[in-house]
Amino acid sequence: MRFGVHMQMRGGLCATLERAIGMGCRTMQIFSTNPMGWKGSVIPAADAELFKRKMAEADFGPVFTHTIYLLNLASENEALWQKSIKALAGEMQRASQIGAAGVVTHLGSCALAMEERALIIAAAIDMALDMAGEGSPFLLLENSAGSGNTAGADFAELGFIMEASRMKKRLGVCLDTCHMWGAGYSIKTDDDALNTFTAFDKAAGMGNLRLMHANDSKKELGSRKDRHENIGEGYIGEDGFASMFRINKLPGDLPLIIETPGSALADDCDNLKKLQSIYGAFSLNA
Repeated sequence: MRFGVHMQMRGGLCATLERAIGMGCRTMQIFSTNPMGWKGSVIPAADAELFKRKMAEADFGPVFTHTIYLLNLASENEALWQKSIKALAGEMQRASQIGAAGVVTHLGSCALAMEERALIIAAAIDMALDMAGEGSPFLLLENSAGSGNTAGADFAELGFIMEASRMKKRLGVCLDTCHMWGAGYSIKTDDDALNTFTAFDKAAGMGNLRLMHANDSKKELGSRKDRHENIGEGYIGEDGFASMFRINKLPGDLPLIIETPGSALADDCDNLKKLQSIYGAFSLNA
């Protein structure tokens, strides 16, 4: 497996890559533009080409980008829905430009029934990928903790969206462990983890899992709250991550990216080392 963190973009693409490599990352996730704004950044072609070359030289990757927080692919407000589609298309194009393997997106929210909401999201995805053009990276649907009317808390909804889309071959899933936990999917014990990933496989297909966000949770199981905690310091705990690895359901080349709450580089390094250590202990005993 390749482990990494969500990196803050300071100093540009190549400087961010160098920091990630220095931390011991083999993969990373970034925002390619301001996550709180609608206006997408323009990446100079020379910067994108240098970034791709340095990734190849360092055997680094895959790299993922994340969409802005503002988009709502499930919105019943036509103007917001169309704006979200345009923002997603722009992110797909920027990700393609820098050689990213996938774009992770939150799905949005609305008060409709799950099946109806899935159709709205699938239609938005199809329009955005049409706008982005051929050759763009995978679009990865991220599960949610289920607060309010957010989409994707139930694994079945992820399956419904992919099934309803014309772009199935361009879609995948990013599973966030904190979000799973908040939605009521436990990985605390081996039996829990086996049941959870069996349920995911049945609903959305393990072959569609292309990325995991490895985050502990500040809140209890089934809280419907999205509150990330440092690895081993939350309700999932080290035992939960160990169980996730031990059941041996995850693809061997699956990238795991940490989005823990520490704001300093040292916090990210500590979380990365802890997750790698948990996985290393599993590997030695496998």
